[in-house]
Amino acid sequence: MIIQQIRNATVKIRYSNITFLIDPWFQNQGIGFSAKTVKPEMQGIKCPINALPDTSESILKDVDYCLVMHLHFDHFCLDYLPKDLRIIAQDQEDAGKISQMGFQNVSAFES
Repeated sequence: MIIQQIRNATVKIRYSNITFLIDPWFQNQGIGFSAKTVKPEMQGIKCPINALPDTSESILKDVDYCLVMHLHFDHFCLDYLPKDLRIIAQDQEDAGKISQMGFQNVSAFES
């Protein structure tokens, strides 16, 4: 198994011959919102604060499934994802919302 931390909750896992991308947040560094913080020196810094380790295209290469834990912007940034990406959402409600965003291969995790 190979695990690659991309950013925050975004992780790429290769297990046997299957690659999972978890909670894709590919937004460019420093162009998002400014989070509340207890550290005064961090006040006003726009998220994401870290650059991606590679291009989004390279990170998406060979991804078989994208797992989305919830639809917060820092766990699912739809602007950078191909519409034919196979997505597994946390539940039927999120799967429906992702489908409405134009993604074609969406299913819900069933426990």
